[in-house]
Amino acid sequence: MLALLILADQSDFLSSESQNATATLSHWPVQDKSIVAPIATVVTGALALVFISIRVADCIAKNGFKWADMCAVLAFIFSLPMDIFEFFMMGSGMGKDVWTLTKKQITNTAKYTWVTQVWYIPAIILTKVAIVCFFKHIFPGPRFRLLCQGTIIHCFLFMMSTFIIEILACIPVEEAWSRWKGESTVLCYDNTSFWWAHSAINIATDLWLIGLPIPMLLGLQLKTRKRIYLVLMFSIGIVWVQPPVNSCY
Repeated sequence: MLALLILADQSDFLSSESQNATATLSHWPVQDKSIVAPIATVVTGALALVFISIRVADCIAKNGFKWADMCAVLAFIFSLPMDIFEFFMMGSGMGKDVWTLTKKQITNTAKYTWVTQVWYIPAIILTKVAIVCFFKHIFPGPRFRLLCQGTIIHCFLFMMSTFIIEILACIPVEEAWSRWKGESTVLCYDNTSFWWAHSAINIATDLWLIGLPIPMLLGLQLKTRKRIYLVLMFSIGIVWVQPPVNSCY
C-alpha cells in the first residue's frame, strides 16, 4: 500500500476513482489493515522505552554515560517522530486500498511517510553506532579499535548523506508528498532507487557488524564450546537483518 501511495500519479488516481466506483457497485470487500502498524509501534515502542529507561537508570547509578549509552538514547529520541506519525498515517488511510482514499488522504499519507523516512535514517544508524561503541569498549585491542573507528566514520557519513538526500527529495521540499498527482515539473530524484541503494548499504553494514566481533570471540582463552556459544549469541543480529532483506523482495 505504501508503495502505491508514493509512486501513484494522476492517471493512477483517475483509474482508482473508476475502480472505486466499480468496487462499490460490485460490493467488493475493502481491505483495512490500518491497525497493524500502530499495534506494532506500540509494542516495540513500549519495549524500547523500558530498555532505554533501564539503561539510563543504570548510567545514572554509575554516574556516567558512555558513547554507546548516548547513541542508544539518541536513537530512541530520533525514533519518536516515526512512532507518533504512524498514528497520523493510520488516520489518513495507510493500510487501506488506495482506490478508497481521497486526494487529501493520499497527500497526507505521503507527507507523513516522508517524515518517518527522514527520522528513520538517524534512528537506525545511531543504533548501529551504539553497537560498535559497545564492541569497542569490551574488545580494547588496537587493531580492533581501528576497525571500530572506521565503521563509526562510515556510519556517520552514511547517516549525514542519506539524511540530507531524503530531506531534499524534491526542491521545493513540499513536492515530495504532492508529486504523486503528476502535476509537478520540479526537480525530484528517483525515491525508489534511493531506498534500494539505502537498503543494500544498510544490510551490508548490518552483516559487517555481525561479523566484526567474531574473530575476537574465537580468540578468547575459553573452551571451544563456550566460544561457539558466544559467537552464536553475538550473531543473533542476523534475525534483525532478515526483515529488511525480505522487504526488498
